[in-house]
Amino acid sequence: MELSTVFSICFTCCLLLTASLSAPVPAAETIQELEHRVEELTNQLHLLEENELHDRSRRAASNVLNENQVPKRSCKEIYDDDNTAADGLYKTAPTDNKGEFTVYCDMTTSGGGWTIIQRRENSATDFYREWQEYKTGFGKMDGNFWLGLEKIHRITQIENHKLLVTMVDHDDATFTAEYDLFKVDSAATDYQLDIGTYTSTGTGAAGDSLSIHDNQKFTTSDKDNDDNTSENCAVKHHGAWWYKDCHESNLNGKYYAGDYGDHDGMNPSAVADGIVWFTTTGWWHSLKTITMAIKPSS
Repeated sequence: MELSTVFSICFTCCLLLTASLSAPVPAAETIQELEHRVEELTNQLHLLEENELHDRSRRAASNVLNENQVPKRSCKEIYDDDNTAADGLYKTAPTDNKGEFTVYCDMTTSGGGWTIIQRRENSATDFYREWQEYKTGFGKMDGNFWLGLEKIHRITQIENHKLLVTMVDHDDATFTAEYDLFKVDSAATDYQLDIGTYTSTGTGAAGDSLSIHDNQKFTTSDKDNDDNTSENCAVKHHGAWWYKDCHESNLNGKYYAGDYGDHDGMNPSAVADGIVWFTTTGWWHSLKTITMAIKPSS
């Protein structure tokens, strides 16, 4: 919390108190107004304190937890070595001898050891980016981010990985979609997707909205690799994805607060450019949060 803000609030309280003491005996209405103003200022101070605690927590989550250790090859290997390891940032070094990089490890979800490759929590980060940023990655790993196609390729080329997509709607209902294989090929193939069998069952299963994108190359607004011959699906749907013609999932689409576009059937010219997982949301409802996570299959 900035000291200037605290001083400003305290100074205002002092002025109000001084004015009330030096003035003639105030009317009941004036006393109520002063009490109300002091209460407002006190609430502001408490809110600033809460925001400061939140910021400290975020800064702590931004620290690399194994900074002074030899990096392991994956979040799963870190978890297998210590199943009490906390969620957070870790250095990893895939066995391709191309160097280490930092990832966010989820050590608590579904057995632990998941590497987060994409996360969306709110509208603060624009995901309508061009090829180079999707290749190298963007955002902040303790918030909204995309790890980067090249890093995802490096992780998944060494051994088979599975994928877990966790989605939360605006009413806080949670859905998951798990696949037994997730692999992203190299830049030479424009990071072509290899997706395996959809395995989620039971309550909360999101349905399969990714298999249709199998074997598709990645498309961005400035690099059109989709099967649509008349337009660029990334431009049309305000995102970047393994588009076909065009999508059943659009997890890097535009952030909306739930229903949008043609949800009421009154706007046939609308475009499904939200954060869509068709088998859960349909075309015209955008999800609240998304996490894409991978870990070795064995």
